[in-house]
Amino acid sequence: MGIAERIKAAAQQAAGKVKQEAGKAAGNAEKQAEGEKQQAEGRAREAFAKEEQRAKDAAEQEERRVAGRVERAAEALKGDERAGAPGTEKAPEQAPKR
Repeated sequence: MGIAERIKAAAQQAAGKVKQEAGKAAGNAEKQAEGEKQQAEGRAREAFAKEEQRAKDAAEQEERRVAGRVERAAEALKGDERAGAPGTEKAPEQAPKR
């Protein structure tokens, strides 16, 4: 959604404002109330789009953070295997007990 949804929300708010002012000028309380309602819907739509984008950004940031940790851990394991670090050798196999 993102920017397109925010543009739609702004357009909805503007249309609501026009309808509200037209109702006010004509003395039509019902039209004025419809305009106010439309503006409120536009504000809600905009707030939802903003929060959705924040959640998406946070998820992407967490994904990058975890991917970096996994990459560093994999590199550390490769380094241990190459150096023959203690604890990386396989234990000798034992004969089965009878």
